Amino acid sequence: MMKRIIVKLVATLTIMSMSVFCSKENSAGYIWLLSESGTVDYSAQDVQLGYKVILDNGSSVSVTADADWIKIGTLGESYVTLSVSRNDSRKESRTAEITVGYGDMAPLTYTLTQGYLRPEIVLSRLSESVDCQAQEIFVPCEILNPIDGEEFNAETEQEWFEIILEQERGGIRLQIPENATAEDRVAEITFTYDYAETKTLALVQKTVKEYAVINGIKWAVNNCGDPSSPLGSYYNWKERETACPDGWRPATSKEMEKLFYYGSAWTSHNGVSGRWYSGMNKYAENVPQIFLPAAGGCWFGEFREVGQCGYYWTDALFNSGDNASGYGVKDYAIQIGVGLSTRDNSRYSLRCVQDL
Repeated sequence: MMKRIIVKLVATLTIMSMSVFCSKENSAGYIWLLSESGTVDYSAQDVQLGYKVILDNGSSVSVTADADWIKIGTLGESYVTLSVSRNDSRKESRTAEITVGYGDMAPLTYTLTQGYLRPEIVLSRLSESVDCQAQEIFVPCEILNPIDGEEFNAETEQEWFEIILEQERGGIRLQIPENATAEDRVAEITFTYDYAETKTLALVQKTVKEYAVINGIKWAVNNCGDPSSPLGSYYNWKERETACPDGWRPATSKEMEKLFYYGSAWTSHNGVSGRWYSGMNKYAENVPQIFLPAAGGCWFGEFREVGQCGYYWTDALFNSGDNASGYGVKDYAIQIGVGLSTRDNSRYSLRCVQDL
């Protein structure tokens, strides 16, 4: 009885084995691509095209490409490596079709797109704000990956200012007239370059005066900080380094020294005592000047002398960095040199400047 069961079991296994073998031989086979398309940049690189054989009938996978800039590598069990050469075109991408076949199955297609080294317009900032005064400003425009013979362009739909292209200098010069209106004026300047993405600069001209040109640089007409206060804000040594608005910087010791050379008598402006300063030009009402209020200061956490004296940072340190050379606005002298503490709990006024 036991012998008869064993014989039957062997016979059954043999039939199952033959059935599986016949099924594999007779299967049409099926292969599946992990992706139907892909995109790469312009550089030379290797790309893996993944696939999976679902019904293995013993056939071989075949891969071909219709472009000579793609080389087919050795086929693996689940992927093939495509060696893509660099696209040297500066103006257009390119596309290839990779055909994947398996047995009698209809071939599958994988589409590979390779980009090109596009030019790029680079603006240092995407917005520009100017005050109400008539002025000229320069806006840098850099072209990365330029194309020989191509030049950038800049246009606007507004007519209240003029754009002058300066290709060799690498930017545009804006001739902006005085804004004598009661409202801010706004405009958009569109930069274009063949085959590059367009960039836009937002320009705003305000109705208020924000600076005076003294000694060859722009001086802010107000202390840095709170615009609602005629005194501005107060900063410690570390804070002053980054307190100025974008495009502006703290005045240096030499610049402050020249600014304080000529000044007005002790007076009042916007309800605050202080002096007008005109730099190296003898003070008069018709020369460029700015008002420095006697905003006081904060010594080791204690504010004092508001309305009596103003203390202004420079960039010069002394006493092993424990103090900085500053300038004081006082009633009895036009120019006073003062030592300001650089500790975190000591804060003073800051006036910002901008290079022409």
